[in-house]
Amino acid sequence: MIQFSLSGKATIFFSFLCLLLIFSCGEGGDGVITPEDKLELSFARLGSQSILNGNAVEGEGAIYLGFSAPVEITSSDLFQISTGGQVLDDTESWNAQGNQVSITLNHAWAEGGEYTLKASGRLNSPEASALDELMLTFSILTRPLRVTRIQVDTIVFTLDADALNTDISVSRPMEIAFSHPLGISAQNLKENISIEGRDKVDFNITALSDTLFQLQFTEELKDFTTHEMVIGSGLGVAAGRDFDQLELTFFTGLSATTDFPIVPDDELLTIVQERTFRYFWDFGHPDCGMARERNTSGNTVTSGGSGFGLMAMVVAVERGFITMQEALSRWEKVIGFLETADRFHGAWPHWINGQTGNVIPFSAADNGGDLVETAFLVQGLLTVRQYLLQEAPQETGLIGRITALWEGVEWNWYTKGQNEALYWHWSPDNEFQINLKIRGHNETQIVYILAASSPTHPIAPEIYNSGYARSGGMANGQSYYGITLPLGSDYGGPLFFAHYSYLGLDPR
Repeated sequence: MIQFSLSGKATIFFSFLCLLLIFSCGEGGDGVITPEDKLELSFARLGSQSILNGNAVEGEGAIYLGFSAPVEITSSDLFQISTGGQVLDDTESWNAQGNQVSITLNHAWAEGGEYTLKASGRLNSPEASALDELMLTFSILTRPLRVTRIQVDTIVFTLDADALNTDISVSRPMEIAFSHPLGISAQNLKENISIEGRDKVDFNITALSDTLFQLQFTEELKDFTTHEMVIGSGLGVAAGRDFDQLELTFFTGLSATTDFPIVPDDELLTIVQERTFRYFWDFGHPDCGMARERNTSGNTVTSGGSGFGLMAMVVAVERGFITMQEALSRWEKVIGFLETADRFHGAWPHWINGQTGNVIPFSAADNGGDLVETAFLVQGLLTVRQYLLQEAPQETGLIGRITALWEGVEWNWYTKGQNEALYWHWSPDNEFQINLKIRGHNETQIVYILAASSPTHPIAPEIYNSGYARSGGMANGQSYYGITLPLGSDYGGPLFFAHYSYLGLDPR
């Protein structure tokens, strides 16, 4: 009995011990034996870019590795970086916890290069089971080629196709800097650059370094001229990199080389006056002597413009550009033409056929008299008449014929019989259909002055007040840029508002 009891107690004790061991194997926590965790690589970056998946990355910075647990640092060279089978020198630096390391390559990463990073052997950890093997492969991106700077003297170009780079020297060299060595000759670079202004620009290129080149024009550029510069995408092919075509626009400044001889101001004024006169003289219609509307107008001559030309001829005689006899011959031709050309109640049309004297419609409804253009013409005729009375009074025939033309204009007809304002247009077909009042203040003031002065068909002074002056409505009085504008529309309008009437009228 006693022996049985002892044997039973031993059996019970042994069974209890086995259960305790079984339960202990299933529990965790302090002081309890558990299976070890596996040491794992948490992250791998070159700079800020992951290389875990064999990515192609920018070649900037060190490699950073992070582990799930501290690593036993048994050597200063736990890792190797290789390319093309060659192991490269590097420097490894661990953090205080021993779970992160930076690996700095002791020379630059090679663009386009393929690299392998691997652990020199097994990586052990005091807190996890060993990492038997670690190997990563990655490559370095080949960066595109860029133009980083274009400069002429102190002016640095804005490298934008929409920008206009201004005041660029016509002769000074241009520097062009690139982001990477080109590895090509200066001649190869030249073949990928074009510059065009009014004509194609020729230039030479010299290499100052493997990334900096100097472009020198073979001839001075045209000043104050827009030029288009293109560095073509073919440069990238030649240099072995991607390159986006660069298009730039620049505008040249003043050339030190003068285009014309420098002359004194008085002489320059004479040149301007004579060239202005020559338009009316040299380009006058050969049949009638009248001024053409434009240099491409053929037989279309203009009544108002011819009035300006008549006045220019007076100046030309005084300045010695032509003789009095030459002027008389031209005035004879013009007056003879005006005597037979189409007129509408004495007013000439804006445009006239220089061969036939017939009206050329200025618009569909404007195929008759134009009172404003007529006023500019009469202004010129009266200037010639006054000049003849003073300088060639013996030319009584020509003087009388001008008087007849002037007195033949029926200014009062163009009031429509309402005595309120003068109207610009009238034709037999359309009468006063355009219905455009002549109102100021603008270039038409001379119309009212001549109409009020007419010895044969005058208008009442009140029509000037109600028509041109708009019963005071033409006054302005506003100040612009510190100058008070007494009359007319805001900002004053075009310059000819203060030009045409005062060729013959002294407003003082």
